[in-house]
Amino acid sequence: MEWVGDGADAGRWLVERIDDPWRGSMHDVVPRGFPSYARVFHPTDADRPMAGQWPPLPYARHLRAWDAFMTHGVHDVERRSVSWSEAAAMHGTTWHPLAQWGSLVRQTTDTWESSVADEFLSADGWRVRPPQQGQLDAAVWPHLARTLAAHSDTDEIFVALWEGHGALVESTSGTGRVFLSSDGQAAAAGGAVLSREISAAPRLQLPNRGFVVFRGTIGELSADDWPLDVPWRDRIAESYGFAPSALSPSIVWSSDQAWVTVSEVDLDSTVVGGPPALIDAVCAVESIEALPIDEGAHLDWDADKVNR
Repeated sequence: MEWVGDGADAGRWLVERIDDPWRGSMHDVVPRGFPSYARVFHPTDADRPMAGQWPPLPYARHLRAWDAFMTHGVHDVERRSVSWSEAAAMHGTTWHPLAQWGSLVRQTTDTWESSVADEFLSADGWRVRPPQQGQLDAAVWPHLARTLAAHSDTDEIFVALWEGHGALVESTSGTGRVFLSSDGQAAAAGGAVLSREISAAPRLQLPNRGFVVFRGTIGELSADDWPLDVPWRDRIAESYGFAPSALSPSIVWSSDQAWVTVSEVDLDSTVVGGPPALIDAVCAVESIEALPIDEGAHLDWDADKVNR
């Protein structure tokens, strides 16, 4: 996969099919005009102590209990993913194409910010976090990529990454990411994930968003270890002892523009647009939790009318 210096040219068709100004539907970030669409729900993370149980949530109400619990240390924790349909079953709600996490898990808050920030404890002791926004799980991407490849007439793809991810590109001041040392003081690591040449180059500009663009093949995202071979692999984090990783693509499209995937930074789902056979196939993959959605769908935090 290689960087495309003129990403604006490769993504010009997106500019023409995304609403500007924004109108409040998914087409503020997802191009219009595809025959069918699917919503891929980002899985959630859950953990549970091997011994004992988590203190009650929310933290703000039980802060003293959490402080005491964490002071004694949590040494052995088991982890797993939780699907949206499983979370709905835990709360007696309905998983459906326009479901929103806050409504699904019976949050009592009425603002977007507080709804996505809250976690909950399941009846069997799992601490379940909200789905990650803007990032499709790295383990899910290969299953989606293989499905896209099976329904494509070309292997060539373009991948766009949102420029606003921390330390993806160098800042205007020339500094990269900033770490906090053990005493709370900032310590600059220097540099950025992408090179200075890429950092300084023009971006693909969509409404309210700028992107760095790469050209490659769908096969490069189909491998289980795809984060190891993409140009934006986060080697800086690895140098600090973190496991190998790479950001999830923000937008991916086939070079013939037959399909597109959009993982918008403010959404907890990835939207796929393409021919009906592709959408049916995406929704049928067991390892992908997805449902078809209509063109013009709204995915705002208050769009769930079923679980109000």
